Amino acid sequence: MVFDGLGGKTFITALLTGIPGGVLGFMIASNIAVFFLGMFLEFIEIVYIVLPLFVPAAKALGIDPVWFGVVMAINLQIAFISPPVGFSLFYLQSVAPPEMKTSEIHRSAFPFMALQVVVLALVLAFPQTVSWLVNAAVK
Repeated sequence: MVFDGLGGKTFITALLTGIPGGVLGFMIASNIAVFFLGMFLEFIEIVYIVLPLFVPAAKALGIDPVWFGVVMAINLQIAFISPPVGFSLFYLQSVAPPEMKTSEIHRSAFPFMALQVVVLALVLAFPQTVSWLVNAAVK
């Protein structure tokens, strides 16, 4: 509330909407930021601290909020399994056999990360994939 009261949200929105490249520049910057933050923070911190700063900028740029939310969720999934922290990798290590090394678990995550990057690229390239089922049901 204090941040918003002091004009912080307006400043951040103006800063993010002024990124060169318009919507594409904003999406690249927000995805990179969320991915790198997701490697070191849990998703809950990002959802409550960072995304409220990005959503007004996304709305100002005319980005569908549902599509933006799905893109950010996929991005958080990728970050959640990416080393060096990769919280889900530590959860996996707790149930893995004791002889399995952390490095093996980290290496085994890369194929799953690659699949999720492909899905992220498809959702970014074809935004209608997010809402086609809802649109079909409404008709």
